[in-house]
Amino acid sequence: MKKVVERKGRNIQSVSLLFFFVSFIGWLFETFVCLFQSGELCDRGFLSLPFCPVYGAPVCVIFLLFGAPTDGLFYRLLTKKKKKSTGQGRDFYKLISVALYFLSATLIATGAELIVGLILERAGVSLWSYNGVPLCYKGVICLPVSLFWGALISLFAQFILPKVEKKIIAMPKGLKSVLTITLWIAMGLDFILNWRFSLQNGTHFDVVNYFKERRGNK
Repeated sequence: MKKVVERKGRNIQSVSLLFFFVSFIGWLFETFVCLFQSGELCDRGFLSLPFCPVYGAPVCVIFLLFGAPTDGLFYRLLTKKKKKSTGQGRDFYKLISVALYFLSATLIATGAELIVGLILERAGVSLWSYNGVPLCYKGVICLPVSLFWGALISLFAQFILPKVEKKIIAMPKGLKSVLTITLWIAMGLDFILNWRFSLQNGTHFDVVNYFKERRGNK
């Protein structure tokens, strides 16, 4: 019964807010990785706002298409004509479902990373580089990181996203509408301004460096 309610409650507002949530988590992840590696705060991502759509878009597409790894689309397809399967049989199908989910997540995330990386290169911007990492292609994708994304997305879709989506669906409709419109407008303007800035300067507008320079000039 709960699954039916969730499907009915899923609309453009709830999907949009889920996208912004994952994009924000991606920005936090990138920020902490940069802080751990360099010891200082970095402006991660192309946007000035605290969102990394390169995380939000593929993760949401994967979750909306396939659901969760253990009971989503792959599991339903595998068990569609096997309703009388035993406990061991169900466990086997769940294992296969997780493997298929992991493979799909890896391929979709890698494709998104490749497309975004090549588009940013056209604007003269390089936000990440895997040069020197084994099995790397053009510095924007590599097999070890792709496998990491597949595993991370699978875990996130299994344990985090279903709970977050429930919370979002339960929000008042008016609040969801206001948040959705506001965030899309803000992100759209942010992208346009940073794209123009990158074409003129060869990099996106670095908010952290901007405030560091202002602080240093005082």
